[in-house]
Amino acid sequence: MEELTKEFNGKMQSLKFSLGKNEEVIGSKNTEAIARHGALLMSKLQAVHTVKESIVERKFTEGESEEEVNTWTKEFDGFLKEADERALTLRQLVEKWKKKNVRRTRWNPIKRKLRSQRPNTRSG
Repeated sequence: MEELTKEFNGKMQSLKFSLGKNEEVIGSKNTEAIARHGALLMSKLQAVHTVKESIVERKFTEGESEEEVNTWTKEFDGFLKEADERALTLRQLVEKWKKKNVRRTRWNPIKRKLRSQRPNTRSG
């Protein structure tokens, strides 16, 4: 159990560190960097949840009550929920920017074509 707890604490610390980089990554406005950061957060969250579930199972196996296990998980459930929300926000931000870029990419050739078809009224 001690090894699982150490692993869990290390993964939580790593997740907190990565979450601390959110504003810097978003500020870069680099959609690829933001997408990578979001994927990194999701990967770290998955790893934390996996170890958390292993600890929960071990606690039950060792005879701890549901109330004791709930008390243990409540210590960090709020943080994990916030991390999930931040990762989701990053994903939504990237999707929004990509949609905006797709619209711009689709619209620009159409605008150029329309401009080229306009009669020239500046003669003379």
